Amino acid sequence: MAAAVWLALPAAGEAGSLSIQPVAPGVWAVIGERGNANAGFILTRDGVVVVDSQINPRAAGAMLRAIRKVTDKPILYLVNTHAHGDHVFADHVFRPARGIIAHERAKVALKSRGAQLLNEYAKVVGAKEAEGAKVTLPTITFTDQMTVPIAGRTIILRYLGIGHTVGDIIVWLPNERVLFTGDLVYVNQLPWLGEGETREWLNTLARMKALPYERIVPGSGPVGDRRSVERFERYLSDLRRAVIEAFLKHQSLEQLKRTASFPEFSHDLKYREWLPVNLEQVYHQMEKER
Repeated sequence: MAAAVWLALPAAGEAGSLSIQPVAPGVWAVIGERGNANAGFILTRDGVVVVDSQINPRAAGAMLRAIRKVTDKPILYLVNTHAHGDHVFADHVFRPARGIIAHERAKVALKSRGAQLLNEYAKVVGAKEAEGAKVTLPTITFTDQMTVPIAGRTIILRYLGIGHTVGDIIVWLPNERVLFTGDLVYVNQLPWLGEGETREWLNTLARMKALPYERIVPGSGPVGDRRSVERFERYLSDLRRAVIEAFLKHQSLEQLKRTASFPEFSHDLKYREWLPVNLEQVYHQMEKER
């Protein structure tokens, strides 16, 4: 298997690097720096299938140059795992010959709230990092499952349920036992809980675990395996358990934020920044559930 390719890439205002890592023959993970969004690409007999388009057009350009170091075959399809800007607002860089594929709910979100999502994205990454970003609507959508129509490799797209958003999909390569999870899974990093609901998200992860895969390319963080999915599942479960205990003790949200601790995850990226935000979101979710 080929060695990883490292490319210079300024990120978040300072020099960094984008890691292009092989995860199976002809299957590559593109790992964003310091927890930025991941992407990937799959080489087939006829051409390339890209999975997500990186955090911004500059990173997408670096990814495209990496692809060209591997093959000169055309980009045939671009698959969007969900509608958030750090995964889709550089789609136009790739210009896939046969189309951009996403869940129908992702297309609805981009079509109805594209300007809002673009504005929120720019606030998060900063104006400089968002330069050149734009909304590009998917051209091919599905509801439950789709096999990418391409020769020489089986690539299955599946909707497993609500998670990070209402329109997340996975990219499953059954022969290679590889799964691109999008932001349904984070590895060694606390998640932004997005527009999802944690109870449904846990059900979605249970369906994911039923698939026969060995390696995953998460939405953020390093390449993982089945244990990575189980660990992320524990984090969501622990969040809900902490909130339930707070309800039983009649603790306020602010008390919960001050006292809650998750030692297993304390060294994960963004633990200090996002744990209070995650607790607040789950607290309000579970208030509605009650």
